Amino acid sequence: MPAKLLSSPTKNAIQKTLAAQLLSTATTADPITFDDVDGLPNLPGVLVIRRVDTAGAATPAFREYIEYSGTSGNTVLITTRNVDGSNAALTHPVGSIVEFIPDVIWADRIYDALSNVVSIADLSVDLTKIVTPSGTQSLSGKTFSDAITLAQIATPANPSAGRNKIYTKSDDKVYRLTSAGVESEVGSSSLTTKGDLQTFSTVAARLGVGTNGQRLVAASGETTGLVWQSTTLGYAQVVANQSSITSIVDLTSLTVDVTVPAGARIRITGAGTFTQASTSGSIELTIFEGATQLVEAMEQVPTAALQQAIYATVILTPSTGAHTYKLRARTATGAGAATLSAAATNPAYILVEMI
Repeated sequence: MPAKLLSSPTKNAIQKTLAAQLLSTATTADPITFDDVDGLPNLPGVLVIRRVDTAGAATPAFREYIEYSGTSGNTVLITTRNVDGSNAALTHPVGSIVEFIPDVIWADRIYDALSNVVSIADLSVDLTKIVTPSGTQSLSGKTFSDAITLAQIATPANPSAGRNKIYTKSDDKVYRLTSAGVESEVGSSSLTTKGDLQTFSTVAARLGVGTNGQRLVAASGETTGLVWQSTTLGYAQVVANQSSITSIVDLTSLTVDVTVPAGARIRITGAGTFTQASTSGSIELTIFEGATQLVEAMEQVPTAALQQAIYATVILTPSTGAHTYKLRARTATGAGAATLSAAATNPAYILVEMI
């Protein structure tokens, strides 16, 4: 249990006598009885019994200092016997002189208490040990067990270098002010639109929402390290027929120019519906980049003039940058030319998308 500050009497030169014998076996919370406790506050204190006898002669062999916790009726309640360690717990007879005078125990408690907040060297308040109600003070390792009240300040002065000020304004928001005079709302968000993302570069940063169908991709070259990208890199379609296809030929308007991001994997899909005059002929649909064939798809046309859908798909991880892909077709087997049959409800198309 930590030591308590000890109270002084409310009157000077208080001297009392024991109204009941105090045995050496009396201990904590036992009473010391007087005729009255006039001048003794109900607070912790210290007394000395038989410092002197009834004739005023010093009696060091019988002297005992006792700490008490407070008053109760005409008694004080013992906290510690022989509190200064100078003697022992003794038996004291009725009529023994009891005094309430300054002593080393009382003084040491005051010293210990003050040394927790005052510099011993010059008696100034030690600001490293207490929190002052005003002025500038550095705090560390503190735990606040209740809410902190911040003053509303419209335009506070800039703090010194390496420090920040936290305060509120009349709008009841919390603000931070740096030594450079930069003010920002604490806990504020730069988000403005549904779907925006809070990201980070060297500071918190807003990444605006992408457009429908886009996906979020890691991109180290971007400020926030992120970028919205469309999954569709390129698309072209036709809704008109193209006839007289015999040897390999580019399909009109079914060419796309795309820009491929670094490390992207793409899927290229070509589709069209074809007819052929010949019975049991076959038609080949191919995807090219420049003069390089990437994939081919061939379908048999079992009956002349029967429409046959053909799909060609290839998955690639091309180099970063610009690429051009196109659809080509030819009559692979059978007599007679083929026709690409396309309409608004059944377009032929080429699609390049990230996967």
